[in-house]
Amino acid sequence: MGRNPDVAGAGVRLSVRKTGPCILLAGCALVLYLIVAFSAARTSDEESHYHYGWMTLLGRTERSRTYWDSKMPVSALNVLPHFVTQTLVEGKGLWLGQIDTGMLRAARMVTIAASIGLMALLMTWSTRLWGRHAGLAAGVLFCLSPNLMAHGTLITSDLYMSLATVAVMFTHWQLAQTWRAQQAAAAAVTLAAALLTKYSSLLLIPIVFLALLPSAWIELQKNETRKLARSLATYVLTALIAGVLIINIAFSFNGTFTPLRDYQFRTTAFQRLAHIPVLSGIPLPLPVPFLDGVDYTRAHELSGETFGNPYLLGEVRPYRNAGARPFYSYYLVAYAFKEPIAFQLLLLAAFAGLTSRFNFKKFALNEWFMICPVLLYFIYLSFFTRAQFGLRHWLIVFPFSILIISSQFRGWPDFTGKKRLTLIALLLYAAISVFSYFPQMIPYMNELVIDRRYSWKILADSNLSWGQNEDVVARFLRANPDVKLNPHDPVTGRVLVNANSLVGVNPIWNSTWLLKFPPQSYIGYAHLLYMIPPGQPVAP
Repeated sequence: MGRNPDVAGAGVRLSVRKTGPCILLAGCALVLYLIVAFSAARTSDEESHYHYGWMTLLGRTERSRTYWDSKMPVSALNVLPHFVTQTLVEGKGLWLGQIDTGMLRAARMVTIAASIGLMALLMTWSTRLWGRHAGLAAGVLFCLSPNLMAHGTLITSDLYMSLATVAVMFTHWQLAQTWRAQQAAAAAVTLAAALLTKYSSLLLIPIVFLALLPSAWIELQKNETRKLARSLATYVLTALIAGVLIINIAFSFNGTFTPLRDYQFRTTAFQRLAHIPVLSGIPLPLPVPFLDGVDYTRAHELSGETFGNPYLLGEVRPYRNAGARPFYSYYLVAYAFKEPIAFQLLLLAAFAGLTSRFNFKKFALNEWFMICPVLLYFIYLSFFTRAQFGLRHWLIVFPFSILIISSQFRGWPDFTGKKRLTLIALLLYAAISVFSYFPQMIPYMNELVIDRRYSWKILADSNLSWGQNEDVVARFLRANPDVKLNPHDPVTGRVLVNANSLVGVNPIWNSTWLLKFPPQSYIGYAHLLYMIPPGQPVAP
């Protein structure tokens, strides 16, 4: 019996209606991300990520003091297209050579692909929670997120960390709905894979515990003790096996089963651990570079050896001053200035709605999986580390904000005209704000910064100047050869200075003597142009 052509045609139309907007949004995101990626010059960390990714593919995952101290195997994904082309297609040797523009752009394409994957995951999760219109809204919000656009186009691990965190919380959210053993295994594998993105992903271990705790309690209230125990046993066993196996494969089994006493630790905590008699001789089933990187990262965090000075609201706190405290408000201030105001208003409305209809069970099984990671990372980054160099370290806040904001669009067909117009107006406001900086997304700040010549009074470092505008600066200097760039000592005439040099982020080379003068204009948002008249007293 043949298919009814009318029914088949209706099915195709329905399928296009459902998938068409999603494909269109993905296409828009791809175009925007490509323009940003192709417009930005090489940023400060990209070369080291590229090199470590290349060495990872060669099986050489060992650490070095300053260059590969904390880089992770996930960077190998960015290098893979060049590695395959050079070694398999062109038959060339395994020497990396100089990273040119073509290699840089090809590597950034991999991060963009991961960004589109993150977008799809957000739309899927939002759709399952709040319906099709909320899912589409999540896609629109993703396309307009300046910080995801900025860091979702670079050869760094920040976007991968965000994708991994959302994937981990999504699979654990699924686990909390059913507590099936199969879902427990999937969640455990996702958590294990996330550990290859950044060392801060280790915080996901206590995060998933806290996220699952309320739902486990709810399950116990339903007398599902055996089901819960079976799922938890599956989860723990799978996490241990998958974690050890995935980490070893990624680090090429480099030094696996080396006992603690044979490590050359730098931090006091690890040194003490290595001298505990019961533990020191136990062969660890982990590769040396994995644990070595944790130690390196902590040592540099304590000493500031590879860091600049943290800066916020005009205040520099010299990193090598051991008594200096972290900026407890750093990430809240950075979020307030670098997230579009329209997004913040929508987020406040979403929280207001959540509070007004609060239901513990629904909250524990849904929104808690979005709020828990944002909250714990905020506490850790704000109070337990002084390595505060950019909102990118808290990049996970933006995907989860998008998810929560998208809940405002559920039930769209039933909205009044006034409510629809309000939501559309806010999205248009966000678009105007974001595209006023496009394609320079790293220095984006919202309208709380009235005069962009003074963005540096709020934030610096990778929030504003991370090397992304060096091509713009180079073109300006070629057209204006009289301009002096980043002079350390006082001079007269036209001076162009990087915002980080201006405020003293660099502890050795800075141009803080210019702070007494008003900037005339900016180049690429992150460099300030000054005119120092002849005879002007410029001594600091």
